[in-house]
Amino acid sequence: MKKALQKALDNENMKTVKDVLKQLYQVKATTSLLQQTQIGKVVNHVKKNPNVTDDIIKLSKKIINNWKQDIEGETKASSYDSTSSPKSTKSETKSKPEPPKRTSATDGVRLVSTGNKARDGCANMLYKALALYEGSSPQVISKKASQIENEVYKLYQSVDSKYKSKIRSLYLNLKDKTNPHLRERVLNDDISASEFCQMSPTEMASEEKQEEFKKIKDKNLFLARGAESQQAETDQFKCGKCKSRKCKYYQMQTRSADEEQLIIT
Repeated sequence: MKKALQKALDNENMKTVKDVLKQLYQVKATTSLLQQTQIGKVVNHVKKNPNVTDDIIKLSKKIINNWKQDIEGETKASSYDSTSSPKSTKSETKSKPEPPKRTSATDGVRLVSTGNKARDGCANMLYKALALYEGSSPQVISKKASQIENEVYKLYQSVDSKYKSKIRSLYLNLKDKTNPHLRERVLNDDISASEFCQMSPTEMASEEKQEEFKKIKDKNLFLARGAESQQAETDQFKCGKCKSRKCKYYQMQTRSADEEQLIIT
């Protein structure tokens, strides 16, 4: 990215400059990253270029400020770790620590802001659920999380109770540990963000749960049919109206269960 940004500045290609800066805005900075790449110097010099526009200057300043906060947070965390002495116990040595949960912060990406804290929070929540799938990069996950949040917002045009309920439903289905196939299909674009937001909970369920739903539905249908009266045709009865012996009859339980069924022709 450093070479691409420097080349775009040298060629006065402001569109490419802006595109690269947008990508850098999502990057979480570390001391080692800035020292090794020296990308901070190039970004800092963007505002000094006489050909850059005001929006590019604002974006470059935002990146520098974000990176300063990232480094300050890293410094505080390292100083805390060095001063705190961990206490080891027998139980800790026996139990294996769980792998840290992935978030946009731990993955070093920053989702594109919508300008609304509630919406940004929902997008980050969707990121955590999608990140349970280890086969996608943070960039792919962040893009998909933002797309899903945007589709939900388009449905309701407001951060109301319906919007929040939909986000929660999608989040719970995406984080379902028994349904990893759903996360994979969403991230691999087998299901688009728009299609995913239109799916019902049954459609999002795992294959095992869908099979359970089908069995329950079939059983209820069978019981419902069993409650219907049974019809048959016979020549053992004579119709009182037309005198024909081609009659249809029904057996119906009209009394208590221990008495015989009444035959109606």
